Amino acid sequence: MNRVVRALLVASVVLAASAGAVLVTVGSQGREVAYPFRGNAGVNAVRCQDLVLASELRPTKANPVIEIVQWEWFASTTTTEGFFHNFSIKVCHTDRTALTADFNDNYGSFTPVTVYTLASQYLKPDPNDWFGIPFLTQFYYNGYSNVIFEVEWNGDTGGYTHTYWSAAPARCVYNYNGGTPAVHDYVHYMRITIHYIPGVAPTSLGRVKALYS
Repeated sequence: MNRVVRALLVASVVLAASAGAVLVTVGSQGREVAYPFRGNAGVNAVRCQDLVLASELRPTKANPVIEIVQWEWFASTTTTEGFFHNFSIKVCHTDRTALTADFNDNYGSFTPVTVYTLASQYLKPDPNDWFGIPFLTQFYYNGYSNVIFEVEWNGDTGGYTHTYWSAAPARCVYNYNGGTPAVHDYVHYMRITIHYIPGVAPTSLGRVKALYS
């Protein structure tokens, strides 16, 4: 076996073994909100961004690298089953501390990563419980930036799921049916599954990933 390949395999095993799953909760169960999963009342498409602060992800010197692998919301009792078409989730670093009504401008100098996409996403969450989407592509956090979590869909079968959000200045922006985005002083009550990778500098992990690509 090639020495470089052998070294990469060993490195991947070490990283996998050292990564511990942690649930990070953002926001609180405040007001009920229909978006982003409102597939009724004439709403046929939604794009929604939430801003998560670096302090909420809690990187430390011992755990500078974080792999984000899942995003969850908390369903209210207002929920029905349904399909949401052209469904995607993006995650993006950002230097913004508040969101604007310009989705793309909120990315700043960073490029979003599409971590999940499906032609037709079925949702039937249990009321008063968490539901979420495991990512198909992991997102590696750089250890210091704020992060945008974005969900978008276009077309549906009329189902809907209300979630919750809590007060937070300019932390959520959404639009529906391609209309003008509106900034809200809230952030969705969400839960993020992360893996801390202790003892690995972000630049070192980048070099390992680059060798795989």
